[in-house]
Amino acid sequence: MDLMEIKQAKGMKFSIRLRGHVLGTDMHKEDGGDDAGMNPIELLVGALAACIGTTIHIYCKMHQLPAEGIVVNAVPTLASDPKRIQTITLDITLPEGFPQEKRESILRVAHKCPVHKAFETPPEIDIELA
Repeated sequence: MDLMEIKQAKGMKFSIRLRGHVLGTDMHKEDGGDDAGMNPIELLVGALAACIGTTIHIYCKMHQLPAEGIVVNAVPTLASDPKRIQTITLDITLPEGFPQEKRESILRVAHKCPVHKAFETPPEIDIELA
């Protein structure tokens, strides 16, 4: 993967840069930010939901199933000691006309997305000062 640069813009705002793409993050006003973007936890949950949606889309295309109109709604619940994501509830809406008999296979596919796998088997995280 390419190097991602995460750089403080101002205060609680950071920009994430990768291959010419820029995504901004910020914290909620009650947490000291300006709410100018999603916070890091929201981005992580969004990445999981987007990965699941993408994985389902790929599966549907490979198996000639309806693949347009997938919606993944995500709701995280936070724990406070230590502050972290405790649970993530994901509700998947499949495209119009999706065959009933293929719904169980979609649930199995959803559990195979790489971000979900990273939650199941966390990566080693090496933090160093430059």
